[in-house]
Amino acid sequence: MKRVIFSLFFLPALLLAQPQVHICLQKNVSDLSVFLTYNANFQGVVSDIQFTIESDNPAVTFGNVIQISPESAYIPMEKAGNDTIIAGFRYQTFVGIGLVNMNQLGIGANWLSSGSTLLMKIVPSAMNGNFSIVNNAYTSAKNRDAYIELNGLNRTGGITCGTMPLPISLQLSAMWQGKAAFLQWTNDNTAHFHHIVIERADNQQTFAAIDTLAGDSSSYTDAKVQFSSARSFLYRIKGISINGEETLSNTQHLSLNNDFEVRFYPNPVSSELYLQIVGSNTNWVKIELFNPEGKILYQSVFEVDKNLTLPLDVSSLAAGVYFVKVGNGTGIKTYKFVKM
Repeated sequence: MKRVIFSLFFLPALLLAQPQVHICLQKNVSDLSVFLTYNANFQGVVSDIQFTIESDNPAVTFGNVIQISPESAYIPMEKAGNDTIIAGFRYQTFVGIGLVNMNQLGIGANWLSSGSTLLMKIVPSAMNGNFSIVNNAYTSAKNRDAYIELNGLNRTGGITCGTMPLPISLQLSAMWQGKAAFLQWTNDNTAHFHHIVIERADNQQTFAAIDTLAGDSSSYTDAKVQFSSARSFLYRIKGISINGEETLSNTQHLSLNNDFEVRFYPNPVSSELYLQIVGSNTNWVKIELFNPEGKILYQSVFEVDKNLTLPLDVSSLAAGVYFVKVGNGTGIKTYKFVKM
């Protein structure tokens, strides 16, 4: 069993105009958000991202990377080694290597002209002090300057999001739970809503409201989706303030065009969880393991020749409920298991 390695040299998208991508950091009440903004449509491979965060509080430590779908699928981010203290500043570099084409993940993953996306979040050990993405003498000497590559081409912009609108405070994720669509969202504490409107577009057509929830809601189960004749669904939510101002979330895509079967056992599990992927018509699958808060605990891409049996070591997990997501470019399936 070996990792899938994609060659980027043959991609026809290399011949098309690529957007210039800027990166910036926003300090929230309890975490840090890293955003990307871009000035053209893009639906290819985000090949490589690197940047370094500086803190003027040397006592602070950086927590784990937190990502949601689809960004976690097309450009999974992680720390590049240990942090470093230089002249009273703490530095941590983050890197990501993209292997999956956005088109394989559905329309909700593609970038639209003059848009922006939340790449990741980090929860530092303390929020006092200043945080920023930097290119300076340290990062230059260590080859850790900010760098963004699309379809194998350097498209690095500035360390600024300029006047382009940052992604709004509502960050939505979606998954199948049985025959129902389960939606979950987070609010970065900068917006307080009177109510939340759930919207769905069947077969990628016009969005329509399907339900209204209280403003402090954070999840929703769409059980009625199983009665729709559509095979593809887009979801988004709107946060409505008491003054009628609207805040729109990112869009999530769910598809019923799943061409493969997943069997997993045992459940509950104490040490090793076995996944059997049967009937996949692509040569790769992506496996993600995450907790109920959406934090990714494990992710990897594997080659598969129709069928694959994969053991996952979950012995180090605390007892509780977890989710495993399996995707192959034509469909995504999510399952719940219990760690004893």
